[in-house]
Amino acid sequence: MTETTPDFVRPAQVGDAARFAAIQVPNMRACLQQGTDGPLSQQVVNSLDREVVQAQWEKTVAAPPQVGQHVLTAVSEGQVVGFAASYLTSESGKPVCEIIALEVDGEHTGKGNGSRLLAAVSDLAKEDGAATIQVWLVAGDSERIRFYQGAGLGPAGPRRTLALSASEQVVEHLWWASLE
Repeated sequence: MTETTPDFVRPAQVGDAARFAAIQVPNMRACLQQGTDGPLSQQVVNSLDREVVQAQWEKTVAAPPQVGQHVLTAVSEGQVVGFAASYLTSESGKPVCEIIALEVDGEHTGKGNGSRLLAAVSDLAKEDGAATIQVWLVAGDSERIRFYQGAGLGPAGPRRTLALSASEQVVEHLWWASLE
């Protein structure tokens, strides 16, 4: 009989940052591509540099966490396969948890890793006193939209436009759910 290593979510460690970058950069390129009318410019592709992203995650994870700020790692079969980052903000004087990243390695999607991360973020948000959870999604990113819709989030109404370069932009829609 072979033993299997359980899949779980834990607080992030600085040593996870290289895997975070290896997961996030291709995911982000694919996400942004779905939100634009044509291929991403080389300028945008080059701006999503793994070393820069890794350094930012190292800095974020190493910094003392602020109240309501969480960076979590999904582990499957002993390997880092995903991560999530969230922070507590306020809307109309009420605490709101905003997800700023929830990424799973392409080979490990559809295996419950994203759901485990979202559940952990939601549990921590409730502990922090948040009544709602929200995330900005790129219009056209059908995989993320299906994931969050399946988890019970829906469009909140607000949208914003992000400039990727002088000639490229994407539209993001705010999605949310109640935690009560």
